[in-house]
Amino acid sequence: MLLKKKITLAFIVLGFLSTKAQKVTSDRDSAADFSTYKSITFLGWNNESTDQITELEKERFHISFIEEFAARGFVKAIPSQADLVATLYLVIEQETSTSDYKNHYNTTTYSKLKRGSWAWANGYSTTSYSQHDYGEGTLIVDVYDNRTGALVWQAVATKSIAKSAIKREKVIPKVAKKIMKEFPVVPIK
Repeated sequence: MLLKKKITLAFIVLGFLSTKAQKVTSDRDSAADFSTYKSITFLGWNNESTDQITELEKERFHISFIEEFAARGFVKAIPSQADLVATLYLVIEQETSTSDYKNHYNTTTYSKLKRGSWAWANGYSTTSYSQHDYGEGTLIVDVYDNRTGALVWQAVATKSIAKSAIKREKVIPKVAKKIMKEFPVVPIK
């Protein structure tokens, strides 16, 4: 029940985010002491997310987040023994952008005629429009205290999705790294 309330909150947050560049926002429970957490487990993807990306992409996200948490000193644990529990939720919406290109052929001249008067000559313009369809993905990462069930950290990232699977493969670790920059525990050097 608590998870459904948090997902509803995430949808509200989605309404405020609409940008093509990757944008990350996060929030944390100020009462949570992150120095006491040492292990994490992933409960996986929300059911609505499972048909929006491939199994390989889900695994890439999972591995990228495991690596980011490991860089901060967290160890992966079984669900019953983990200090923190993370869930991932993805929403992909199809968007259309429209752009125009104006080309003005200027033949305007202002010249003096032989009779002593001035004359204007004009040009013409053309405008062409193009539309571009793209997917915009919003990834929500919720981290819960496994003992209390309280949400202790949430991040929401929004980004245009590349059509190429090769580009998406390269972008996934970068998305995870940018999201985790907002996490209260910094990487161990």
